[in-house]
Amino acid sequence: MASIDESEAQERIQEIAGKHNLRPDILKDVIEGKSKGMSQKEIAETYGVNRNTVSKYNRKIEEEFSEDDLGDLLIIIGVLLGSAYLLDRLMSD
Repeated sequence: MASIDESEAQERIQEIAGKHNLRPDILKDVIEGKSKGMSQKEIAETYGVNRNTVSKYNRKIEEEFSEDDLGDLLIIIGVLLGSAYLLDRLMSD
């Protein structure tokens, strides 16, 4: 996936979510939380999602998503959160 804008990022997350019968908004929240190192409980509390739902999404991500889908989702989260977040993550490692 080359450079994308926010509109393309939203479309791709909808495509990936649809392929796995998941809601795009919850998928985005779970991936965003995971990328921030949050636990399932923290993701559930932060984004207002049931903890069992977070667990289900994590399981699907780990068992069903291709490497391409996972890579695209990480790029998408970077686009949606903005470059300041990515820069902060890079500087803290």
